[in-house]
Amino acid sequence: MAAPEDQDFETRLANAKDSSLGQVLVKAARLVNERALARVQAVPRYQALKPRHLAVIPHVDLDGTRVTELAERLQITKQGVGQIVDEMQDFGMLHRVPDPEDGRAKLVCFTEQGREWLFDGLAILSTVEADLREVLGQAELTRLRRSLLKVVRALQSEDA
Repeated sequence: MAAPEDQDFETRLANAKDSSLGQVLVKAARLVNERALARVQAVPRYQALKPRHLAVIPHVDLDGTRVTELAERLQITKQGVGQIVDEMQDFGMLHRVPDPEDGRAKLVCFTEQGREWLFDGLAILSTVEADLREVLGQAELTRLRRSLLKVVRALQSEDA
């Protein structure tokens, strides 16, 4: 049994987390990701995909991204990214092509199959959205999407 001061700490921490927009966004993203991953892995051709593979996908630009840039974005080593990219090449999702700006460098790009799989992933995410629609209703879900798009645009413009 937790000591009263531990229960007080847990309550204060839970309240602080619930009051933090950043914490709520991070937790919501994690939970959406976990639910989507479970649904992805239920599709036979995607069973080999792991969270590390899905974590790379949003960081690969459509015109290609260098491994060093992916490592920066994911906050992992170039070797770690290289291994994940190798695995995703084996799945047929990604491939490496020469960087037109630097012949010594390679860009990680989606294969044609990988580009199609992006739409499969979005379809799976729409099933998670349907779950949320049941809880929030269409109007609130639409407002949430619009608000989150404003957040994304604001944060992207600050990064530029």
